[in-house]
Amino acid sequence: MREQIGLKQIDVANHIGVDKSAYSKIEKGTRAITLDELYKASQLFNLTTDQILGYDGDIPSEVVIEDKTAVE
Repeated sequence: MREQIGLKQIDVANHIGVDKSAYSKIEKGTRAITLDELYKASQLFNLTTDQILGYDGDIPSEVVIEDKTAVE
């Protein structure tokens, strides 16, 4: 997502309030992102937090919520 819009790791790190190495670990999945950091990232990328958490390589244009049965 970051690369698609031409941002460097340091740009995102500064926006969410962490150093570059911490952000690098977030991208690699070796450090969890905090709720505050996730919220700030969602503002930067102009996406909802749900869209960021469900990111699969394409920036989603629409989020669909489906009813689930009680078992699901």
